[in-house]
Amino acid sequence: MKRDTFKLTTTDLANEVGLSRSYLYKKAKNIGLELNGQYTKEDLKKLKNGTKSRKKSVSLQEKRHAKETLKGDTFSVIEKDLRNQISDLQKQISTQNEQLKAKDEQIKMANQLADQSQKLQADLQKKLDRNNEKLLNVNRTKKGFWSQILHRF
Repeated sequence: MKRDTFKLTTTDLANEVGLSRSYLYKKAKNIGLELNGQYTKEDLKKLKNGTKSRKKSVSLQEKRHAKETLKGDTFSVIEKDLRNQISDLQKQISTQNEQLKAKDEQIKMANQLADQSQKLQADLQKKLDRNNEKLLNVNRTKKGFWSQILHRF
């Protein structure tokens, strides 16, 4: 084994050059490096500072910045949409509360009318009972003398 050769696992190699393992595999494939566990200083240098990687790192930074800007815009759009939805839901709740109040009033009125109806029905029944009693009394008094006497016994 040469002094300039290092024995590293794929994970250790990725950590050494500052790349993720998945990106390490892609980059190694692009530069033609076989990931066999033994690497030279030149291999490490290519992985760290390859000309392709510099161009990609700049474009990656630009992409990250663009993504962050897009995320910020997306979040503000989503936030605006959510605020609109919340406002709509609050309006719906307000409308439903008003409808519930109206229904409560209707129920209250219906209960009052039912009570009133029961009172009227009870008064009517009392009047009918009194009238029936009067009719019975009238029928008793119209009977003849002898029928009234015999009826009492």
